[in-house]
Amino acid sequence: MNDFNNDAIRDFGFRELRIPTNFPLQLRTDEAEPRLIEGQCLDISADGMAVRSAASFPLGTRLLILVAFPGASNAIQLPATVVRAQAGQYGLTFTFSSSREREAVRAVVDSLAAKMVRIHRTMGSVG
Repeated sequence: MNDFNNDAIRDFGFRELRIPTNFPLQLRTDEAEPRLIEGQCLDISADGMAVRSAASFPLGTRLLILVAFPGASNAIQLPATVVRAQAGQYGLTFTFSSSREREAVRAVVDSLAAKMVRIHRTMGSVG
């Protein structure tokens, strides 16, 4: 996961397609004294997301992601686990606690993928 902010839809052999994004979120740690930390979503899939944060998270850290997805009117909370860490960028796997959470993420990913396809088609037809 060296190139987090590529401008194309990427397939790194993960089970789900990862869509590049750039929106803020908050991460709450699952500690005796939880911390609320600012982060930036770098890409998202139906299974997880890559985030950038100034905080340090060891592999296996459980987090609660607090996010209002682009175009959404309400924020949602998504449980996740840190599965990759490299230079302030983290791969998180969602640990959904309900089908509603899974469906909300799938809708966001599908919407972002459709938007990227429209953009690429428009760019391809220009010139």
